[in-house]
Amino acid sequence: MTREFKLEGFDLRIDGEVLDHIVANAIKRETGARGLASTLTRHLEDVAFGAFGVDRAGVIDVSLAAGEIAVDVR
Repeated sequence: MTREFKLEGFDLRIDGEVLDHIVANAIKRETGARGLASTLTRHLEDVAFGAFGVDRAGVIDVSLAAGEIAVDVR
C-alpha cells in the first residue's frame, strides 16, 4: 500500500499504535494476515479513490483516535 500511494505522490504514514490495534483485532478474530490487509484496505480505499489520478501530492496519516482508526489527508 505504501508503494501504491508513493506512486501517486502521497506519503502514507501509519502510526505504530494503529498497527498494534489492527494486529490485536486480527488475533481476537483469528483472521490472520487477511484480516490485517482487509482492515487497512477498508480504511484507505475511499482515500485512494479520491486522491489517485488527481494532480496533487500530500501526506496521508493513519492514526488511532478514541479507539478508532482515523485517516487524515494533507
